[in-house]
Amino acid sequence: MRLTTILSGWYFCDLLAHGREMDQVIARGDNSLLQHSTPELERWFAKPPAELPRQNGFPLAFVLLFFLMAYAGNVLTLLALLPKQTPPVRVFLFFVPAILFIFSNLTAGYLIARGKTSGLAWYGLMHGILTVLSAALLAVTLLKGDTHHVVIMLASLLIMLACRYVFNGRGFILFVLYGRTQRIATLSRGMRLKSGGQR
Repeated sequence: MRLTTILSGWYFCDLLAHGREMDQVIARGDNSLLQHSTPELERWFAKPPAELPRQNGFPLAFVLLFFLMAYAGNVLTLLALLPKQTPPVRVFLFFVPAILFIFSNLTAGYLIARGKTSGLAWYGLMHGILTVLSAALLAVTLLKGDTHHVVIMLASLLIMLACRYVFNGRGFILFVLYGRTQRIATLSRGMRLKSGGQR
């Protein structure tokens, strides 16, 4: 079993693999994409946005919250292990990366909603990094006997475990598949219209 499967879960990795496969089909730009859609499906997604069902974005919101909590725990522990910094430097080292981190994850969430696999891949990457970093910092704080930070790192690992559960939950998977299906149907519809117009 691959490390990514252990860290992120089988369903999440399968979802990511399917997304990369569909990206290759889309990149080819040929009629093979039409095999993954139907005219009925394309007409359904061609409805005005107000007529389409609303998707439950709570799974993505939970993932963003989990990422932010784990980020805060990891960075604060890492800063505590480094040589003493002045308050301005400490604030800079925490908040500037935090702003970039939040912006990147919000962008990834938007890409997932648009059916883009790159957003899902970013989520998987962040989850893997935060999990491994939490485990490494837990080992370091255990060796140092720093009880306070041991508790924080244990909490971070539990948060990442909860995030893994959401990744492989029905709500998250349905959200990703809906966005992906809508993207495929929209591209297929455009291809059919273009093909029909050239005849």
